[in-house]
Amino acid sequence: MVQREKLIQNLTTDNNALRDELKQMKINSSRLTKEMEVLQSQYNTTAASRDNLQQEVNRLNATTCKVCLQGWIMFNNKCYYISEKGQNKNWEDSRRDCLQRGVDLVMPTTKEELAFVARIHDRTWIGLSDMKQEGTWLWVDGSGVRTAFWRSGEPNNHGDEDCVEIIKEHEKWNDARCSENLPWICED
Repeated sequence: MVQREKLIQNLTTDNNALRDELKQMKINSSRLTKEMEVLQSQYNTTAASRDNLQQEVNRLNATTCKVCLQGWIMFNNKCYYISEKGQNKNWEDSRRDCLQRGVDLVMPTTKEELAFVARIHDRTWIGLSDMKQEGTWLWVDGSGVRTAFWRSGEPNNHGDEDCVEIIKEHEKWNDARCSENLPWICED
């Protein structure tokens, strides 16, 4: 009988200990749930702040003006190097000059940019040619022509004309012999 009472006493003690442990676990669970709710709220606030900052970065990147190197000209948030008056090179040497500056020959793809480039020199090399395949006009970046601004009757390939210039008086493209010496414009 003593053993039975001892067993009941031990079981009662263990049961009470387990109840106390369960009670403590419920308290801890409640505390952890509250902490998790606080952390979730802080996370949501931080995520919203991050999203707002990213939107501000995107807005600033879209509106920030570029700064051109000294001696370069800004137009529509692009920088242009213009060869000096009287300084002329063939198309390849003109492109090489631009590449040495870390840029390439100008690629005027809009009427506004075309008008800007055209008013600088009487004739100017641009970064367009059909040297790789006759009749397939490609920009120096390898892209094809989407909008063309050819002078009437051009391109005519008169005398093996594979490079393109802009003629000031027409504000249009003209194919010319790549060996001609003309001023050039680089675009960044």
